[in-house]
Amino acid sequence: MGRTLHYEVINHNFIPTDKQQLDIYTLTEKYCKEFDWTCETPDFDYYRCYPNWDYFDNIGLKGGQSAWEYINKSIRNKISSGINMIDAIRKSEAEGIIKFLRRDTRFSGFTKVGGNELNAHALIKFIVECSYLLRGQVIGLYDEGDALYAPLYITEGMAMPDINHIIGNLDHWKNNPPPREGPFDVTAKEKYYKQVVKCKWEFGDINQFIRPINASGYLAERKEFKTTIIQDADTEKILEFAKSFLVNEKSESGEYYDDIKSFPDLKTNAR
Repeated sequence: MGRTLHYEVINHNFIPTDKQQLDIYTLTEKYCKEFDWTCETPDFDYYRCYPNWDYFDNIGLKGGQSAWEYINKSIRNKISSGINMIDAIRKSEAEGIIKFLRRDTRFSGFTKVGGNELNAHALIKFIVECSYLLRGQVIGLYDEGDALYAPLYITEGMAMPDINHIIGNLDHWKNNPPPREGPFDVTAKEKYYKQVVKCKWEFGDINQFIRPINASGYLAERKEFKTTIIQDADTEKILEFAKSFLVNEKSESGEYYDDIKSFPDLKTNAR
């Protein structure tokens, strides 16, 4: 649970060169060091894999966390021996430690940021930099929160709205009436979306789609993200917790902006 940004190369048949993926691994490491990530870090990867549970059963290692610790240590040791990250992953597959999600393999990823808008904006910047490393490709970026005014297509640092995604949201709201008051009121967003689909777009300045942060003292006091483990099987209590969690997350996001429900005038921004 938690607000997430999703990203993927739109061409699902795209296979990155080793250099492209290695460059993104290097960029990921840079962002992990430069920013304080309070939930998850960037994870834009073609090589989707999971533990080979038969292997771990045979060596008597139980539990997903223990398996991933074993895998990560094994890959780090391989890299320390002088091979690169991709070759280390491929060697791990050959050794039977991991398996690839071959039926669902595509260049994609997601990052949970909760109500931390600094992380959301850092992730957007990360994806923009990735778009220069993947020249000729279009990246789809969708934020479950409010850092973006709309879902985007991004290529080589430029962006335009993802019209199909937006129409999908409008159709969903038409068939499933959304909240019209409170923290999840979509009235202003729906009005903006309807304006977006009427405009003709081409790739342009991405900043017209990014909600500007109001850098106040609140940001310096950002609390560390802590995972909450739900053990109660009472459905009503779980739903009550989920609602409270989402409201608190939305409230925190709002602390970063002058007006979280405001949207730009498309008459000056549409292309």
